[in-house]
Amino acid sequence: MTTILFHGEDHAKAKTSKNRLLYTTPILTKDLHLLGESEITISVTSNKPAVNLSVWLVSLPWENDSKLITDNIITRGWADPQNNESLSKSTPIRSGTFHTLTFKLQPRRPNY
Repeated sequence: MTTILFHGEDHAKAKTSKNRLLYTTPILTKDLHLLGESEITISVTSNKPAVNLSVWLVSLPWENDSKLITDNIITRGWADPQNNESLSKSTPIRSGTFHTLTFKLQPRRPNY
């Protein structure tokens, strides 16, 4: 079995990707302060019995000259759809069946 890794940084930098959904806001005209935990609810389906999902909230455009990958990452989180109902028991994903996932994004302390 071949494992293919897709890195979030590569997706953020790419103009297009068949392995990414990109949602953007209009360009912000002033600073925006996020307070508290960020949470996402998403419905997903897959043609594979097991997948992992990651969500990144980033600042675009991606700063290519930055030395740290984290310079553009605001927060991110992961979900495992086959463990949506139980952390101790995996349930294979049925192709064409949507699963609703709600999970918190991990906070990141700013660089002070």
